[in-house]
Amino acid sequence: MTTLGFVGLRIPFDTGRDSRTKKSQRRRASGSCRRRVKVEMRGEVGGSRKKIFLSDLEPVSLEALNNRPLQYARVGAYAVFDGADELRYVGYSRNVFAKLRLHAVLQPQACVTFRLYFPAADQDVSPQDLENVLDMWIVQNGKIPSGNTTERELWESPAWNSKPPVRCASCFF
Repeated sequence: MTTLGFVGLRIPFDTGRDSRTKKSQRRRASGSCRRRVKVEMRGEVGGSRKKIFLSDLEPVSLEALNNRPLQYARVGAYAVFDGADELRYVGYSRNVFAKLRLHAVLQPQACVTFRLYFPAADQDVSPQDLENVLDMWIVQNGKIPSGNTTERELWESPAWNSKPPVRCASCFF
């Protein structure tokens, strides 16, 4: 029997599982428990977390990105640099390739090179883990990139995605 909480009805519903075992026990038995990658902010004391520095990552050009799209179409964090090698934007995505292509369309003059971080394929990464990587990169840079503060809408919101206001010629208000 299952109860629909918002209605209060009890209906028979067979899930095929033993309702006496807890969800965590079923997960452990099936082997679907996932490990998490832990990253640490620079200067954090006593951590055994992995440190990711922007200077250690290889710069990738837009041409190299377009030549191997499947290599970059996965979960990761990225930093966008302009022609003067100034950090303009940091972000993370489930599909880094698609997100970088969007940024290149929205801000072509500012998307010259990218530095990319991809966690190991066998590790599960939470959004908070990727946020920690971005925070670490901002600390290393010394200031928040303009694309993450005042120019955020220019980097994230395509103009063609917004709909124009609806006008009704026969409506009088």
